[in-house]
Amino acid sequence: MKILETERTYLRQYQENDLERLAEIYSDEEVMKYIGRGAILSKEQTKKGIDAWIKKIYSEFGFGIWALIDKESDLLIGHCGFNRLPEDAGTEIAYLLAKDFWGKGLATEVSRETLKYGFEKLNLERIVALAYPQNLPSINVIKKLGMKPEGEKIFFEKTFLFFGIDKS
Repeated sequence: MKILETERTYLRQYQENDLERLAEIYSDEEVMKYIGRGAILSKEQTKKGIDAWIKKIYSEFGFGIWALIDKESDLLIGHCGFNRLPEDAGTEIAYLLAKDFWGKGLATEVSRETLKYGFEKLNLERIVALAYPQNLPSINVIKKLGMKPEGEKIFFEKTFLFFGIDKS
């Protein structure tokens, strides 16, 4: 079932059969350099993430990280969706693309629709974003979404730039 659709992509919940492709994406050091702790994930770690989204997070929160699918090829090319940050730091919009899909405007395209979905369908009042200070392409996407810088925060023992936007 599609969560939302853009011109070139759609989001859906993860399925167990997404493991091989997602593990391939998560094993790319360049892709994972600015994600979470900044390290690749093993196939076992990837499976734990998919299992958590399927068995717990989607039902508990009504949202999560969703599989990003390229419409033309029907290939899983990354993810986009929402995370609950620790210490009540907010609901984060998060996105990731396989390297072959970088530089095509897809992160902005899907993030813009996901942000809209969060405000209109999930009734979120505020959405935040994190970016490593060195990750200029991601910072550009976040700014295109209209999110404003709010300083720095530490997560996973790493310093992130912190951005936010309110529903109003």
